[in-house]
Amino acid sequence: MIKKISPIKQIFASPKLTIVLLSILIFFLISLIKGNIRYFFVKSQINNLKDKIKKAQEQNQKFAASLSYFQSDFYKEKELRLKFGLKKQGEKVIVIVPQKNYSKNKKAEKKKTPSNPIKWFRYFFRK
Repeated sequence: MIKKISPIKQIFASPKLTIVLLSILIFFLISLIKGNIRYFFVKSQINNLKDKIKKAQEQNQKFAASLSYFQSDFYKEKELRLKFGLKKQGEKVIVIVPQKNYSKNKKAEKKKTPSNPIKWFRYFFRK
């Protein structure tokens, strides 16, 4: 008795169809893996750009704070006093001059060192 196989089972049992189905499955898996890799790459770039934006905003806030300080009356008054020596009415300015330290042994400090040819002469002829 020969069993008769139905035509549908016969089609799915053929090795050609198995190869075609496996190749389609491999193609879809490769596409899925490439898509995931691209997704993670784009996501990391977005996170890097968000970090850069955050740093730029913090730096912008620092610049705004320093700008407001430089535009304040306190800073202007301070700079006028330091650069131009101005003072308010009724103020007294005291200037402190540093004292010069002279040592008595200047000759000992400035001991004359011989020139290079003299050093070589001493090296070879005086031992």
